[in-house]
Amino acid sequence: MADLQALRTLDDVRDFIREGYRASGDPNSRLNRDRPRLAYGFEWGHLPPVVARPGPLIEHAVRLAGSDGLTLRQVRDLFDMLGKERLDRGMEFARGAGLTEETWEKRANRAGRLQGQVVLRAPGSLKRAGAPGDEPGEES
Repeated sequence: MADLQALRTLDDVRDFIREGYRASGDPNSRLNRDRPRLAYGFEWGHLPPVVARPGPLIEHAVRLAGSDGLTLRQVRDLFDMLGKERLDRGMEFARGAGLTEETWEKRANRAGRLQGQVVLRAPGSLKRAGAPGDEPGEES
């Protein structure tokens, strides 16, 4: 199994996922001829288990984000290749196993307006606790 500790940035996580999906393809395809070797110790012919069941990989990405955490949108963007169902299963696993915690806070959305959003963080790394207006449906 690949060593997740070697992934030091969120870009590394994104590359890791892409390489995992490349591994599930045909090594003789036109797309892979120029790059016959796989990174991270992956083997050709199947989706690596750490990518197929991404709960621990999601936890690692959340830890890399530090105390700022990741919004659900950021997680979806980072793990875009997984597809909704696989990502949802990975998120459920991470939550159920206590690998991530969720908080609700106001953050800028893509348009730059403050909006209540779910933020994932590593257990014990909560940036702040329940400030007024941070609950769903509350206005500040």
